[in-house]
Amino acid sequence: GEVHEAHIKPSVQTEKSIEPEEKKPDVLSITNQELIAKFVNFIEKQTESKNPDPPVKEVETKENVQFIENVKKQLPPRMPRRRVRIMK
Repeated sequence: GEVHEAHIKPSVQTEKSIEPEEKKPDVLSITNQELIAKFVNFIEKQTESKNPDPPVKEVETKENVQFIENVKKQLPPRMPRRRVRIMK
């Protein structure tokens, strides 16, 4: 009986080791939800800070505009190149 119990215990341990693997995706989803919540709170804080802190808003908007301009600079050049190839 003791030998059989010893064989049963490892199987229970393997089942327990599988459970955390199933919980890991849940933890990742929770972290994503937390990041989204923090992002939403950050936006809400920006909207709230627009009234009391105009200089901070201006700096943030300038940084956002620069970031958008950088993204636009990275994306559009591909289209004109394709158009040039089509014209050729």
